[in-house]
Amino acid sequence: MKATNPSAVRVLKTATCPSLSGKSKLTYHIGGEENAEGVCTSKSAIYVRVHANSGEGYFNNDWIPLTAIQLVLDKTKLVTFASFGPLFRGKSVNTAGFLLAAVKNEGLVRNAKDDKRSYERADTKAFRAAVDALLKSPVALRPAAKPVQSPEDKTQPPEGKAKPPEDKTKTVSPARKTPSKSSGKKKA
Repeated sequence: MKATNPSAVRVLKTATCPSLSGKSKLTYHIGGEENAEGVCTSKSAIYVRVHANSGEGYFNNDWIPLTAIQLVLDKTKLVTFASFGPLFRGKSVNTAGFLLAAVKNEGLVRNAKDDKRSYERADTKAFRAAVDALLKSPVALRPAAKPVQSPEDKTQPPEGKAKPPEDKTKTVSPARKTPSKSSGKKKA
């Protein structure tokens, strides 16, 4: 099953997590497919997508069906970022690892006991219950909505406090004491 871009997905949740390497912060979305009336129901397809990366790695932001993620998790005992590779053929190789980081953050996988670079499937009941509650709620986030600030995020001011204004003054270099080559030329 490949990535899809369904026509109407309501963003139910925007969250952040560290990348698997810990070198960047990822923002991802959990979404539910709306029916013809523009409503999500408990039967709506669930999707996950990577939305932003604080680092410089490129990624693909296609919506990935939760059913495709579950197929990958069912297929193998130990999961690595390469396990998600087939979902992104012809796309950025970073996306598979970024998706795994989001899936880990949602509690669908946990670190494997014997292999620190692998993950194993975890119980999905808590995730499914949380998503079902979001499907029943009126929440509809805009895809550009900023994620909730995590306690370790020092780049954004705490809720209710303004970020200090940026200093937009330019540093002016001192005047040149020697004339430039072009200033010594006579104009015709």
